Amino acid sequence: MFVELSKLSAVMKKTAPEMTDLEFWCVFFAHGHEPEHRELLNRMIAAKEEIRLASEILTGISKDEIARAFSLAPHVPDGYGK
Repeated sequence: MFVELSKLSAVMKKTAPEMTDLEFWCVFFAHGHEPEHRELLNRMIAAKEEIRLASEILTGISKDEIARAFSLAPHVPDGYGK
């Protein structure tokens, strides 16, 4: 199966209850990191436990990657990232 995430414009017009499971995951992967879609993502998280868990895991990974980058940096300017 192939899913073209770039063709989600019609799906993005749906409300969370109108989306299929596949549409939930497509929207999550394509737009989950975009602040302008946070409200929809929050409704998806409330509707699907799997989406909530995936969001928590990705948030943890993102935080770990930022911490790792800072720990490996030779010098981080004071106040950077605060």
